[in-house]
Amino acid sequence: TVMPFVFGDAGRVWQRTRFLGFEPSQSTASAGGGAWLNIGRQYAGFIEIAKPFEPIVGQSATRSVRVYAGVSVR
Repeated sequence: TVMPFVFGDAGRVWQRTRFLGFEPSQSTASAGGGAWLNIGRQYAGFIEIAKPFEPIVGQSATRSVRVYAGVSVR
């Protein structure tokens, strides 16, 4: 079984205490898609491709596409 999906998400973080050199709040947003897979009754997995629209909070200023994948055995 293959179940495709698409998504969009956004988030914002705030700092309670201000520190020199850090922004008091930061935000990010991304969109992407992928698929969940069931292979028989024993194996499942997913693959996802995400494209950030803004730099990811806490990471270097990159907006490159990211690929995530996983497999599980039941």
